[in-house]
Amino acid sequence: MNTAITATPATTAAGTTTAGTTIAATTPTPVTVIVTGTVVVTSATTEPATDAPTVLAAPTQAPPTQPKPKPTTPKTSPQTATPTTIPALYAEVSPPTPPKNNTSDVPDNASLPNGVYWVDYTGGEKDTPSMRVQQAFFGDACVTKAAETAQTCAGGLFVPSSPDRETSLPFATNVKLTVSDQRTKKSYRITPDELVRIRASSPSNGAPDGYGFTNFRFLMTFSGGKITRFEQLWTAN
Repeated sequence: MNTAITATPATTAAGTTTAGTTIAATTPTPVTVIVTGTVVVTSATTEPATDAPTVLAAPTQAPPTQPKPKPTTPKTSPQTATPTTIPALYAEVSPPTPPKNNTSDVPDNASLPNGVYWVDYTGGEKDTPSMRVQQAFFGDACVTKAAETAQTCAGGLFVPSSPDRETSLPFATNVKLTVSDQRTKKSYRITPDELVRIRASSPSNGAPDGYGFTNFRFLMTFSGGKITRFEQLWTAN
């Protein structure tokens, strides 16, 4: 246990020593005595306590930002063009369906506009058939149109003598060309080459047994200056 004892030295009075020395009066300074065990520590003055130095924490640094990975575009295989499927010669197909009322009107001299026409095929070149273009009427329109000229609508079809135009027109590269079998009423897909052959009564070996060309009329779809469909329609008359 430490014990602090404060002692005040005696005051010295002013006066003269025996040697004739003059002594000035002094003011005593308190002395603090600290007893530590058997050791006595004296201190004339007490030093003020020194505050512990303030330690500043090191600034916190954010971890470096990693760049985001760039999106990876999956590799795709090059596309291969789908080959055009060519129907087999004389493959059976659905017969054409005529318009509800009538085919397109036929202009006298101007170029044929896009439309569906009634055509009598008369020969010509393989890729540019010759034909007679007319207008046909069906159903109720057939009855009405025939009555205008005091004629009858036989078999639901009426083709007036006018308009009437002869011309030659080119086939499109992928033209849909079909013919009708008189005996079975079935329709078959053929090519421009085969159309020339059957009109000359020499169909290829793939033709149905007993098939021969019959001069049924064709429904011709004309678009962009070319024939895109040339489909023969079976009729009763």
